[in-house]
Parts: sequence; structure tokens; C-alpha cells
Amino acid sequence: MIRQTRRTVCYGLMRMCGAVGFGLGVALVLGIGLHVLHPNFSAKSIWELSRKEIVLEVMALILGLLGLVVGQAFGVAIPVRSDSLARNIDSLWHFGANSVIVWNVISTLVFGFAMGKEAARAFRATHSMAEMIWLGMVLPVLVGWSIAFVLALCVGMLPRVRSSGTAKLMMYGSPAAVAFAFGAYEASKLGLDPRWGVAMAVAPLFLIPPSLSYMRKDEQRRVAS
Repeated sequence: MIRQTRRTVCYGLMRMCGAVGFGLGVALVLGIGLHVLHPNFSAKSIWELSRKEIVLEVMALILGLLGLVVGQAFGVAIPVRSDSLARNIDSLWHFGANSVIVWNVISTLVFGFAMGKEAARAFRATHSMAEMIWLGMVLPVLVGWSIAFVLALCVGMLPRVRSSGTAKLMMYGSPAAVAFAFGAYEASKLGLDPRWGVAMAVAPLFLIPPSLSYMRKDEQRRVAS
């Protein structure tokens, strides 16, 4: 049996497993609850939820938190001895998780303004939960991972770039182009002009610095342990 130590803990993997555990716990409760109780979740605010909908959401949160703890414990028990592998896993976690927050905040402000309240409500009412998860969770994660990927490519190419202007354009322009492409796609899915995606090009400015900072902190915790 391989002995686990703090030096082989990958904090990104720990958080990924915790997120999976949380999602499975919530999905299990909601899946059973929707099949048994048949709630419609048509309320426009939390104050309009029925009693059984409130109970169902509280139970989903409780089991989700339990799954989070179990998932993180499972992730800690998996030894990752390669520092480069741990760094890559941390990158996937931080860029993916932070992108969900940053992307949704900016897209809600930009696309919400462009659509208007009534159109936004109509969109939520006429689209499935799977479509909402795609736009609100999966797409932002793909944005974060794509930005991390182009950053890694740019860093690898920097030694061959002699012009500082070209280097800056690569480091700042490439992530912005990725964000614009995904923003244009999301705008079109929302029924908006894809040119609204230009506004999403600012997302890397709020995504990259904290993600790199958190990665450094995880690396320091791993090395210092």
C-alpha cells in the first residue's frame, strides 16, 4: 500500500473530487425529489418557494456538503508525486472554478443588460435545465481551460519572441480572443447579436491574476509541507 504524505497532496485534485462529491450529492437528492415530489420550481424568488421545494433544496445542500467532505477526503488520499502534474491539475481547477464565477458575473451584467429582464426570464422559462447547466457551468469551465491552454502555449513560445510588443500581444491578446469567441457563441445562444461577445474579452483580466495567485499558494503549501 502506498503511504500518502502532505508532500504528495495535490490541492487541485482534492478540490476537484470535493466538487464532484458535492454535485453527485445534490443531483441524487434532486433526482429522487423530482421523481417523488414533482416540484415545478416556477417561483421567481426564494420567498415564493413551496414548503416541499424548500425542504428538497435544504436536503440537497446537506447531502451536497456531505459529498464535498467525502470527495475531498478521497482526493487527499490520492498521492501525486510529480510537481509538474500537480501544477497542471491545480491549473485546471483554478482556471475552471474561477472562470465559472468571473464569466457568470460578467455575462449576467452584459447579456442581462442586452436582453432585458423580461427576455431573460422568458429564456429561463423556455429552456431546459441541461441547457442552463451548459451555459452556466460547462461553458465557463471550457473558457477557463482554453485560456489556461493558450497561456501555456504563449509562455512556451516567449523564448523565441524577440519583440516585447509581440510578447505582450500574445500574453494579453490570445486570452481575450478566446473569451471573445466563447462570448460570441453564448450571445448567439441567448438570441443576441454575436458582437456582444466583444464585451466578454475583459474576462481574462479578472480571471488570470487570481488563478495564478492561487496556483502559487497551492504550490507553496505543497513544497513547504
